[in-house]
Amino acid sequence: MPRTDSDRKGELAVDVSGNYRMIFEPLHDPIPKKDDGGLNWEEVTKIQINEIEDYH
Repeated sequence: MPRTDSDRKGELAVDVSGNYRMIFEPLHDPIPKKDDGGLNWEEVTKIQINEIEDYH
């Protein structure tokens, strides 16, 4: 069964090649945040790869 957007909360995705994308999330507790609530990429030093999928 496909995952829903609510299942993907906190995850990010990047295109790998062709139809494939890598789904990952920062591996921090707590997640580093900016004052505006967005992810602070400057403080992300570890990620967890959750899946590589063909999205077509």
